[in-house]
Amino acid sequence: MEDMREEEKRETLDFLCRKTKEIWHAGLSAPGVRRIHDDLDMMEEKCLLIGTDKMESIRTGISFWEILKRDCEKPDLLGLYIVDEWYDGRLLGRDGAIVCGNVRLGTTVDEDFSLDIRFTVAFEQVHGSWEIIHIHNSLPKEIELKELGKIYTVVEQAEQAVAMAEQLKTLARMDQMTEVYNHKTFLDIAEQMAQKQSQNPYCYIIDLDNFKKINDTYGHLEGDRILKILADVLREQTRAGDLVGRIGGDEFAILCLQVPEDETACRIAERMIRGFQERTKEYGDEKLFGLSVGIAKMGQGESFYKTLKNADLSLYRAKNSGKKTYCLYREREFSGQ
Repeated sequence: MEDMREEEKRETLDFLCRKTKEIWHAGLSAPGVRRIHDDLDMMEEKCLLIGTDKMESIRTGISFWEILKRDCEKPDLLGLYIVDEWYDGRLLGRDGAIVCGNVRLGTTVDEDFSLDIRFTVAFEQVHGSWEIIHIHNSLPKEIELKELGKIYTVVEQAEQAVAMAEQLKTLARMDQMTEVYNHKTFLDIAEQMAQKQSQNPYCYIIDLDNFKKINDTYGHLEGDRILKILADVLREQTRAGDLVGRIGGDEFAILCLQVPEDETACRIAERMIRGFQERTKEYGDEKLFGLSVGIAKMGQGESFYKTLKNADLSLYRAKNSGKKTYCLYREREFSGQ
């Protein structure tokens, strides 16, 4: 195998998959069209057949239709057609190969009818030509199909495993309730993003006012719903490149990139507060629902964690100012704290 070029391997597998496909298409031809071994000269006479008795179509040339009619209450199944099929191959040294796959059949006379032919075909190269030395075939019954489902190729299984790993990786990074980044992921990504930006990154910390009282008044299920509403509002009031995370029970953080000036940063906070109040009007208690927001601009050469701490100081000043408001960190005003 080592001395076979990748292109040569691919060409060989393509050839064997194509010839395997011809076997099934020939065997599934309408009655009298052709005998399968009239077209294929690659089947060794000593080929070992394993599977259902319907495999006799390969040996005898009897149409697959004719064999199916013996087992079917509707003998007019001449309307069979291929719904789906796949073929996948693997080389075994220079002189061996296997092709596996699935052919699914349907019929025009019964929409609920389906039949899966599942197979493995073994090839051996003899004197420079490929011969079929073994065919294993199965036709699972309907109840077996429900239990087994689709049989996937090696490639499909690998792709599914990668997709599942990526999905699990994504889930591990997200807060499951609010579908924003969790605390650790937010801090990790925000530090990387902030250091790459040269244009005015601003950090926000948002706290849901009176959350304990909300839970006591409406119950914890409604409290969870309100957290989801808050997460939605924060996503709506930020841009696609900004980062939103949940860093505590009712505390969220945002990194907004390339905000032009302090005035714009404050307007973003105002929109968050108004947006949340609009979304919670249905509860009929405007005094109970509100947000407090702390804002800090990331200074030149400053770490994101320092900026986050400054935003936290601003948040506490906003809450001490009567809640439902925001506060922008200015070093001269916070010196000594």
